[in-house]
Amino acid sequence: MAKLDLELIRHALETARNHGLRQIRVAQDDDEFEAILGEPVEAQTDFVDPGTTSEVSTPQGPIEGVVRAPVVGYLRRLEGSPEPGGRIEAGKPVATIAALGLQNDLVSSVSGEWLEWLVEWDAPVEYGQPIGRIRESA
Repeated sequence: MAKLDLELIRHALETARNHGLRQIRVAQDDDEFEAILGEPVEAQTDFVDPGTTSEVSTPQGPIEGVVRAPVVGYLRRLEGSPEPGGRIEAGKPVATIAALGLQNDLVSSVSGEWLEWLVEWDAPVEYGQPIGRIRESA
């Protein structure tokens, strides 16, 4: 029975941390190592008041935002991924991004209404790429 290479595991863990990945799995022959690292990566959300053009403003109504990919990979649907017009809750995954065989939850940092998906399912996404639009609400 082969033993997993400790340097390979260290490299996989370091790579996962450097790229914001949450879970890794290393397999060699019949041996396997799997780890979950910390909390889910929150998607970056940019909010703007659609009624203003200035950089800094006081919002007058509902705020719309863009959810951005926290990692490079492929956008995958989750059971319960919101449809346009559906409600999302802060801290809940809305989709997942698959990268190097790992699944990284795309988590909204705010609650509100999901307005639209900007990327097709199973399409490749880049770090920071807009994935969807939301309207923040309490």
